[in-house]
Amino acid sequence: MTEKISEVFKDYDKLILFTSKKKENYISRQEDFMHKSRDFLKELLDREASSEEKAEGFCDAVAEVFGKRGKLRRGQALELGFFMIYYVFPSFLLIGGEEARPFLNTLRDTWNRRFKQKMNYSDYDSICASFYDTLLGFRLPEKDKDKDS
Repeated sequence: MTEKISEVFKDYDKLILFTSKKKENYISRQEDFMHKSRDFLKELLDREASSEEKAEGFCDAVAEVFGKRGKLRRGQALELGFFMIYYVFPSFLLIGGEEARPFLNTLRDTWNRRFKQKMNYSDYDSICASFYDTLLGFRLPEKDKDKDS
């Protein structure tokens, strides 16, 4: 699994950086991520094992690929957690729908315990809706709402 985890998390540090046009960047990067990772994530969801076994295996592989003696540096653990929130969890939901939630709850709990974090996850649509434009620090009205006026 470590080889596949390496591929899933490839360039994670670049993917979590958002520049101008944040929402558009996220949408494009999420599509690219799904294209390259869909098969592995679907395979993991469909695997004949308990949610606990799959979650432990996933976290073990992350620790092996990125850690030293099973431990991640604090900063790297935070970056990987951020990547999980923005890319991995929403992708699992896009692939498996609501049926994936029991596994995702277990994965979240296992990740938080293993890497000493307190993260949660969200779906792709909620993340996209959370982006907004600002000008000089002021939030601009959403473009869709302007069209309705």
